[in-house]
Amino acid sequence: MEAFTYSVSHDLRAPLRGIIGFTTILEEDHGSQLNEEARRITSIIKKNTLKMGCLIDDLLAFSRMGKQDIVKTAIDSAAMVGEDAIKYSGKRETPHITIGSFIREEQVSFFVKDNGVGFNNRYTHKLFKVFQRLHSADQFEGTGVGLALVAKIIAKHGGKVWAEGEMGKNACFYFSLPISINKLS
Repeated sequence: MEAFTYSVSHDLRAPLRGIIGFTTILEEDHGSQLNEEARRITSIIKKNTLKMGCLIDDLLAFSRMGKQDIVKTAIDSAAMVGEDAIKYSGKRETPHITIGSFIREEQVSFFVKDNGVGFNNRYTHKLFKVFQRLHSADQFEGTGVGLALVAKIIAKHGGKVWAEGEMGKNACFYFSLPISINKLS
């Protein structure tokens, strides 16, 4: 894994820097000679190269997560949600987000539910895997690594992740963590 991480962070980044650098030179030095279609193509090259850089960053974060030690601390989840709760639903005119929690089987479970585009429950098992997406990158931003990273973090803390959804109506994402008030270390 260390060899992979090194290779990804160094060997794959150099070509990306070259692509962006040469595309920028092409635009700056020969921009007046490029027609509209050529400028559109150079823009696409740069956009996709930057997207690849984000994907590499996410893969590195995912691979490093297994090596990091965890530090357990008590948190006030209600205060955390009240501080800067991110509420997002890019496809609805009137988004509705519900954040909540419940206790079951010696774990506290948190959930975030929205009235967004949802997903087909038959594919729930794919949601928390690397590069598994239920919507295209054109529909929603992201690299396909974020939920896999969440699952890895929660598992490392002894918890679970799961989701429920309905196409065109809603999605609800859950994570649970063990209740260990007296066992913090």
